Amino acid sequence: MNENEFESEMRKVSSDPILDPRRKAYLMQNLMTREVPDEVYKSLDAVGEGENWWEAVKLQKLILAHNEIQLLKEDIRNLPLLSVLNVSHNKLSHLPTAIGELKSLEALDVSNNLLNELAEEVGSATALIKFDCSGNQIKDLPCSLGNCLDLSDLKASNNRLTSLPEELSNYSKMSKLDVEGNKLTTLSEKLVASWTFLTELIAESIGSLSRLIRLDFHQNKIASIPSSIKGCSLLAESIDDDDFSARLEL
Repeated sequence: MNENEFESEMRKVSSDPILDPRRKAYLMQNLMTREVPDEVYKSLDAVGEGENWWEAVKLQKLILAHNEIQLLKEDIRNLPLLSVLNVSHNKLSHLPTAIGELKSLEALDVSNNLLNELAEEVGSATALIKFDCSGNQIKDLPCSLGNCLDLSDLKASNNRLTSLPEELSNYSKMSKLDVEGNKLTTLSEKLVASWTFLTELIAESIGSLSRLIRLDFHQNKIASIPSSIKGCSLLAESIDDDDFSARLEL
């Protein structure tokens, strides 16, 4: 498909008054390859007279997963109503700082890209509930993520994390945390004590998580298990190698 054909198909999809917005997002995902067309970044107010882009559509979900996109522009700020942004399984080496301006963003998936860092501005998207940055090369999570007080589902597995920022103790609503496949050596008491609603922890842990029902901390560097893990009275399933499981006797 050449550039003109691509633009024609995109215009067809975006201006179709019958298509459900979710169906539009799906079709657009399958059309896009290396670059997000500039028209995608246009907000409803920016469309000029006689133009069909995004008319009657206030874009709330943008699914661009499983492509070869290398750049997400700062123009993403022109979509202030976005609640879901999925750019997983692409070739992004960095994220636009303008993501922090998306005040309605509740779910952000940037997993399986080429990211080695996350900008502090990501933490300005304070409406975030779900954030997935797994499958990258990230060494540190930005402290600003502590500003996302409603975050309850955080996935940061298979990166290069050696620790988690203390600011994550602000996550009083945290229910799911996945940090397996990193280089974690410790998890601070302050963090664990603050996650009182945690029900699923895929990482290292200690036993003050009284609501914990599933525990998976394989592929880290844990050498010992605190005896306080006996406090996990609801723990029904633990996942690791046989030798480790043999030492996990409640």
